[in-house]
Amino acid sequence: MLLKRAVIKGFGKFKDREFRFKPNLNIVYGPNESGKTTLAKFILCALSESDEDLARYKPWSGGEFDGFVETTEGTFSLFDRDGKKLDRRILEAVAFVLEDDELESFRIEKELFETNLKKRTERTDEGRVFKTVLSKLETFDLRPCFERLNERYRTLTERVKEIKANVRRYNELEGVLQKLRTELETSKKVEKDLTNQLEVLRRSRTERIVKDISEIKARLETVQRELEKLAWVKRYSEQQIVEIADLMNKEEKLKSTSDQLKEEESAIAEKLAQVTREIEKRLQSLNLVSVTDLESANLRVKHLSLLTKMYTEYNSETQPEDPLWKIFLETPNILEKVEEEERHYRERLDALEGKKAKLQEEIKDLEVSSKRLRDTSVVGVLVGVVLFVVSYFFKDFATLLYILSAVSLVFGVWFFTLSKKKESELKIREEELVNVSIQKPTPPQILKTLESYGITTLRQLRRKYEEFLQWKVANREKERKLLEMKEIEQEIIRELSKFGVTGVGQTLISAVERLQHNLLEIQELLQDKEGLERKLNNVRSEYNNLQKELKATSEAIEKILGSMSLTRTEVANYHNALLRFSELKNQQLELEKSLTLLKMELENENSDESIRRLKERILSESERQSQLRYEIERLEKEMTDLVPNYKELEVLLKERDEVSIKINALKRLETVIPGLREHFRTLLERFAQSYQRVFSEEFSNFITFVTGTSTNFVVTPELNLKVAVEGELRDPEEYLSGSMKDLIVLGLKLATYKAFYDNNIPLIIDNALIRLDDERLVKVLDFLERESNVRQVILLTSDKRVLDKFKDSGVQIVYLEG
Repeated sequence: MLLKRAVIKGFGKFKDREFRFKPNLNIVYGPNESGKTTLAKFILCALSESDEDLARYKPWSGGEFDGFVETTEGTFSLFDRDGKKLDRRILEAVAFVLEDDELESFRIEKELFETNLKKRTERTDEGRVFKTVLSKLETFDLRPCFERLNERYRTLTERVKEIKANVRRYNELEGVLQKLRTELETSKKVEKDLTNQLEVLRRSRTERIVKDISEIKARLETVQRELEKLAWVKRYSEQQIVEIADLMNKEEKLKSTSDQLKEEESAIAEKLAQVTREIEKRLQSLNLVSVTDLESANLRVKHLSLLTKMYTEYNSETQPEDPLWKIFLETPNILEKVEEEERHYRERLDALEGKKAKLQEEIKDLEVSSKRLRDTSVVGVLVGVVLFVVSYFFKDFATLLYILSAVSLVFGVWFFTLSKKKESELKIREEELVNVSIQKPTPPQILKTLESYGITTLRQLRRKYEEFLQWKVANREKERKLLEMKEIEQEIIRELSKFGVTGVGQTLISAVERLQHNLLEIQELLQDKEGLERKLNNVRSEYNNLQKELKATSEAIEKILGSMSLTRTEVANYHNALLRFSELKNQQLELEKSLTLLKMELENENSDESIRRLKERILSESERQSQLRYEIERLEKEMTDLVPNYKELEVLLKERDEVSIKINALKRLETVIPGLREHFRTLLERFAQSYQRVFSEEFSNFITFVTGTSTNFVVTPELNLKVAVEGELRDPEEYLSGSMKDLIVLGLKLATYKAFYDNNIPLIIDNALIRLDDERLVKVLDFLERESNVRQVILLTSDKRVLDKFKDSGVQIVYLEG
């Protein structure tokens, strides 16, 4: 037996660990408390029936408490109870040398090895002879012979009586045999029909699967061709494509930024043009040719401001009692103008009312006409339908009725079309009526202006104008001042006209103010223009720099693409192509899997339920035929045996005499066998006792090899170790050092294995050599290395001297953590 590996799911400090061992010498090194003894105990408990100490090795951290040891003779689990485990006492006596083994408690139980001792005895020629003879004598029992011979004698006697009954039995079996043969022929015919059905089903199944295989192969070829087209994606790493894509994204961003700057430049230029146009428009509105005329315009505006101030002072001194008098003075013909506007307003209002009445009349006529046409169309359609139905009952007049029905339907559709046209015209007239109702003539504008003075009608204006004429007669001095104010006003108007501005009365002041405001706005527009020009220059400079960077980036991209034989489209589509490539690979695997399954299905016809059932039925018929044949053969054989045979009777009588002679001979032999059995048992026990010498020689050879000197140890017949002191045999514990006791325990277990144990089993040593000095340790390690050539050795140790010994020897060393 060789240990291959030990798998520990949970045992002591170990959890989910695996240890592998080689056939020869294995070193497991670890400091104290690293788990060497735990590993040795795990192997011992797995190979043998566990004892009560097993509970001490439950996992420290909790979890599953289990594991197994895999050997060349099978797997031994920690908690298996199948009876195949080894005897724990034998393992502790020959295979395990533990650190806590004491010489004082070591005893060899000879009865444990009796079975192996007997097997070893049988391996020698002399031992095999003794064993074979003794085995035969011990199992030699004459009683079965007596019984068989007596039984045979009775059988022969009864056989004669049975011959007469055979004739009757023979006739009965003949009828049964004929019936079985008929059933056999029927079963053969059924089997043949089922076989034909099976062949037909096999052919159809094969054709179907072959067709499916061809289709999958075609699809697989298509996928492979597409994979070949996309094979380029595997030539480039994703990092390379990402770098190129980053450059392309950078290029796109530069282009986008450049376009934005271009748009911003256009927007600024457009805004600059708008400002320029606005300045020119403002200058034109003031009758100025260019910006250089602004200085002279400012001087004229200042002059206007002085005139406006004088006009305001005069206006405050000559302000009429009623604000309307000023308007009447400025517009002497205001009454005629209002009368003219009132007359035009009344004419437009009368025209709208007439048009509204006309549209209402037309709408009323259209509603009546549309209703009549719609009713007529309904009547025509109903008449056509009725005539069409009546034609089924009057076959003689069917043609005439069909014609009349068609004419009625045509007239119905025509009248319906006319009603729709009338409804369209009606909607148009209604919309015109709504528009006319919404329209209102523009009221007189002068009266609307005079509403703020309390004048809302022409009669009120006439009364107020009469009051103005009375005031004018009574206020000649005020009229003179008003005339002077009028002259100043005319001068202001002339100055304003130079700027293209008009105004009367109070509007002159606001006109001057607007003129000043316009000049101020022109100054602000000029400042805005200068700012826009500066911003436009900055944008153009930034745009040129971006164009240079964009050109460099594009050249770098083209250079990389040229070196890698790629196009921009391939880079842009790389991720989609890579995803498609992966999808195609998965499809290829799925198709190959399906193809394999179909091939397996083609090879394994039993997967088809119909074929399997047919084969089962054929097999059932075949088994039934076999049973029938068997029954026929059995009956034929029985009938053959039942044929009367007088020669058989003579033979039976002769055989009965021979049996009687044998019975008498056995009775004489029975008295000699007990003496022979006792003699050979004594010889075998003397031969087995020679293995005590082998045990003593193996132990002495090991101690001599390690210590270099002959020993005064003696092995008694009871396999106890004694030491010769002054001619007396005494227990060795009180005369030996601790290291020598460890050496003796190891030697005793090695000698026990070689002398009494017949099977190959590994030697496991748990830190039992730690107390040896350097010289003896080297000797023991040399002995173990030589022993590992015929027996697997696993040495668990915390001694660094062992590592130094085997560090360059190729021996497997497993390290445990503290």
